[in-house]
Amino acid sequence: HKGVEVLLEAAAMNPRLHVAIAGAGQQEENLRRRAAAPDLAGRVELLGPVDKAALPDFYRGLDVLAVPSLTTPGWIEQFGRVAVEAMACGTPVVASDSGALPDVVRGAGLLVPPGDPTALAEALGRAGTDPDLSATMRAEGIARAHDFAWDVIGGDYVELYEDMVARGPDAPTGPPEVVVVAYHRPELVRESL
Repeated sequence: HKGVEVLLEAAAMNPRLHVAIAGAGQQEENLRRRAAAPDLAGRVELLGPVDKAALPDFYRGLDVLAVPSLTTPGWIEQFGRVAVEAMACGTPVVASDSGALPDVVRGAGLLVPPGDPTALAEALGRAGTDPDLSATMRAEGIARAHDFAWDVIGGDYVELYEDMVARGPDAPTGPPEVVVVAYHRPELVRESL
């Protein structure tokens, strides 16, 4: 569902593309076989898991981050945190036009049709070789990533809650229902509240 196979097909189409894949999973053996094929040999590096502390340097070491997520019957990209992390590091992003990615990237990166290796190869090539486009994507990505800073998100929630309370009698009956997603970081919830 992360579209790594699409990324490898895109790289196979453009011999200038070199791919570094961070993470691990059930597809690792298949990806290793595909990466060893003659059309990709020497151009794909499978890094395995990257420690959180090392992620900023990983992102900054890339010319472009690819997020080629695919929507499947049982999964859709819910947020695309890697896109925000890369943008915050000044790395241009090329992502699938699927799930929440268009809203996350919102003009700061390039979007391609999901599952289209030709479009992905072209967009990665443009973002990685056009200095003006790359500079624009870097600047806009940093600005866009700021919208996802915890103090900004916390402020948005405070504004939402204050608006709900201010509506008084027009507010729905019963207490408001609130869902907070903090990716296993309860201290961030405490800071936001």
